[in-house]
Amino acid sequence: MTAEPPGVGQDDPDTAGNRIPGANGQRSASGQPPWRQTPPPNGTRAENVRAGRNGHVPLGDPNGLPRGAEPDTQPLSAPVPLAEPAAQPVPRPSHRAFMRKPAASTSPLAPPLDDAAGHDLRPDPLSATTPAELMECARKYRIWAGNRGLRVMSLHIRHALSAQALSNLLRSDQLPRQSENLRLLIEACGGDVDDQRRFITAWRHFMMR
Repeated sequence: MTAEPPGVGQDDPDTAGNRIPGANGQRSASGQPPWRQTPPPNGTRAENVRAGRNGHVPLGDPNGLPRGAEPDTQPLSAPVPLAEPAAQPVPRPSHRAFMRKPAASTSPLAPPLDDAAGHDLRPDPLSATTPAELMECARKYRIWAGNRGLRVMSLHIRHALSAQALSNLLRSDQLPRQSENLRLLIEACGGDVDDQRRFITAWRHFMMR
């Protein structure tokens, strides 16, 4: 015969209103007294599963665990923030960058204006009788077109001829070996297609003699 714990029996005043199986001396469905519980599986602490009298959980942790009991699950760790990449140092501009001149515009310059009515001062290369007169006509044409600077002239023809090459052509009395150089010289001065054609015709006249 199994002994009953003191204070629990059929004369307990809570027997009439307590219908929980296994309380007040009643046997549970498994046939064991309520104070003899089966050991919890997997080595779990008895404090985490043991119920108090009349089926109430003892006061303790708000989550329903007794005092001193450890929860079965561990709290999730806070996410580790990713390390920000190190800032790259900004290179300091060289002092030459401040001394560098802005790039000049490569847009073509406006053609020279025509003479006033009744005045025709445009040099005519077809009137030259010698190669020296043709090159003198080219120098006069530069003055008539506005006397542009050598660097401006080289920029106007997109550096097809350098400023030094243009200067050599203007100072020489000899015809250039290639007609393209004479044509570029007239184009650099601001001459249109008609002026370039007249100078090339005069160049051919002397080179074909």
